[in-house]
Amino acid sequence: MATPLHGTVQSTEAQALIRDAMPHHMLPQRAVALTVLVAPIAAAAQSLCAKSEVDYFSCRLTDWRIISVCGIVHDEPMAEDWLQYRFGSPRKIEMVWPREHRGSIGEFEGNVFGPYSVSDLRFRIDNAEYGISISGGGEDDGAGGLTRREAEEHVTRAGHPDIVRKCVRPDMARYGRVFEDLNARLSNWRSANPSR
Repeated sequence: MATPLHGTVQSTEAQALIRDAMPHHMLPQRAVALTVLVAPIAAAAQSLCAKSEVDYFSCRLTDWRIISVCGIVHDEPMAEDWLQYRFGSPRKIEMVWPREHRGSIGEFEGNVFGPYSVSDLRFRIDNAEYGISISGGGEDDGAGGLTRREAEEHVTRAGHPDIVRKCVRPDMARYGRVFEDLNARLSNWRSANPSR
């Protein structure tokens, strides 16, 4: 399980400050003040990765949950390299996959479609195919030549409708290159280890 993010600690500190600073008869005002102080902290919590991990990609979804891809993957493969997908919120991480770090690199497939500036990370959990893709704009720009910059997660399961979760304002400046590099490393790793 990932370590708690700062928002949890700060919001507790904010609650204590408000409780101690305000008279008891101002309970409704306390709730408003707490919301004003905590809302920016919650909005800033856009990752489920710990500080000691590399945050290869994180984004807030339209339902306010977060997807994150965390780990440590070197340019040259090393035994201690690992990668993990996380889904949920800083207070409740609903899914962590794979659970174990050891051997986790082989569970992911990285793809980079250069002319289209698309990086796509794929993995399988039970009978569901997952994909996290980032489009940085490229030859296949949107209507009118406008560059589309978007990120999403898609889940496909036989006999079920596809699920597409769009990211809200993904930080392309922060994650575009890092995510592309990760996918290129994974693609190279898979080519060197075809039995996986």
